[in-house]
Amino acid sequence: MRATLETIQAGIDKLAQALSLNTEAIAKEKQERRQENAEIARQLDAVRLNAEAIAKNENEIRQENTQVIRRLDAVCLNTEAIAKYEYELRQENTELRVLAEAGFLRFAVRIDAVDFRAFAAIMLTGNRRQAAETLQIPHSPFYRLVESWPLRPNL
Repeated sequence: MRATLETIQAGIDKLAQALSLNTEAIAKEKQERRQENAEIARQLDAVRLNAEAIAKNENEIRQENTQVIRRLDAVCLNTEAIAKYEYELRQENTELRVLAEAGFLRFAVRIDAVDFRAFAAIMLTGNRRQAAETLQIPHSPFYRLVESWPLRPNL
């Protein structure tokens, strides 16, 4: 019986030794898993930070794109306005050429600037009194200037 007890004790010792080895192996494996999990957590944090930076950059790019679109819209509007102005200017030039060819503008080269301003003011305002007021010239001198036109040979 003693041999049996010794055999049983030897078996228990071997089991205890195996259990101790298994416990150490499990503890070592747990430690390795914790280290791996910590590394994975660091990597996940880095990925999250990169994702946040990408999202921020994406928002900045969208804002810049919005500004570029606004600027392009403004350029388009300005281009349209320039094209319209150029078209109107060409139309006016065509009308002026027709007037010049018909001789209606010959007087403009034969009169001085004061007479031309007076004539233009009368045409724009519709009468001599309003033209004199627009040009801030007293009525009497203005009327005398206009009344002298038929008497001057170069007009």
